[in-house]
Amino acid sequence: MVLNHKGEVLHGWPVLGKQQVKDAKIKAELIAAYYDGLTDTGFSAACFSPSHAIRAVRNGKSLDLVICFGCSHVKVIEGNTKKPDKYVHIGKYPQRTFDRVFSDYGLPRSKRWRG
Repeated sequence: MVLNHKGEVLHGWPVLGKQQVKDAKIKAELIAAYYDGLTDTGFSAACFSPSHAIRAVRNGKSLDLVICFGCSHVKVIEGNTKKPDKYVHIGKYPQRTFDRVFSDYGLPRSKRWRG
């Protein structure tokens, strides 16, 4: 685990800590929570002040999910491509799972949004 990255940013947002998740059960839990949140068609705001981020890497390609549960948006960034970023709606449900997993790893939470 690495905490308090001095000056490190992920797509313009400060990195407060990071941890590689190797446990397949925890990976599956995070993925399931994320996809469950995508089925929510509730209200979205426009603050985009992310509190969570996940980087998935497969076969040398990365996908970053920068998540703001405050406005219910996820910024989806595909690796180092020139493709434009995408935003998708996410419900509030996954935040409990993300908060618990991040807390279990000792990762700090952003002070910007604490839903």
